[in-house]
Amino acid sequence: MIENPDKLQGLQPHFREWVLEFARFVERNYGFNLFITSGYRSEEENRRVGGVPNSAHLKGLAVDIRIRSGKERFYLIDAAIRFGFKRIGVGWFHIHLDMDFSKPYPTIFPDT
Repeated sequence: MIENPDKLQGLQPHFREWVLEFARFVERNYGFNLFITSGYRSEEENRRVGGVPNSAHLKGLAVDIRIRSGKERFYLIDAAIRFGFKRIGVGWFHIHLDMDFSKPYPTIFPDT
């Protein structure tokens, strides 16, 4: 499941449901819960954290999920691909997942 469900506030309803289903999929198949470090962002918050101006977070179509090890990074990427995510950002300490299809997809990109 999701350890901090408050981070789901502000997400588009269909994306929020997709993330909840993904969390159940990860728990069932990989044995760990998701910790979301970022969900919907206001313009001000996006600037403060250094987000790109056209971030999917501004539309409520993105989440960043904390990773604590290379193994967890691998499992989250594997899970995201198997589950059907088409836009995956890989950072040192998080995995970015979004459904903003106004951006190029399918893709895996570095996310800082």
